[in-house]
Amino acid sequence: MKNLTRRDTLRWIAARHLTVAGTKGTFHVQPLDNPSALVTFDEPHDKFKKGYQNLSFPKYTRYVDDAADMARILRGEKSSDFSYEHDLTVQRTLLTSCGLSPEALS
Repeated sequence: MKNLTRRDTLRWIAARHLTVAGTKGTFHVQPLDNPSALVTFDEPHDKFKKGYQNLSFPKYTRYVDDAADMARILRGEKSSDFSYEHDLTVQRTLLTSCGLSPEALS
């Protein structure tokens, strides 16, 4: 496997995006780690006009909130948001979608 350079890694991170296309508009967010979005609507919706507009979001530091949540769970300050069965189902689905057998999890 090729070793990624810093430049390769930054290019890969910048390429990560999410696009949702509907019958009345689209939503495109990129990059996922420090996002801005381009939305388009075929007609006005609330504060959004017809056509294209850019949206910006508050700075989000990925994983920090997740780590803080896990610490609260480990300290017994809260219960997990997801059940054991939910997590097991997610892992089985992931393995199956990768063409692997989920039987090892049983």
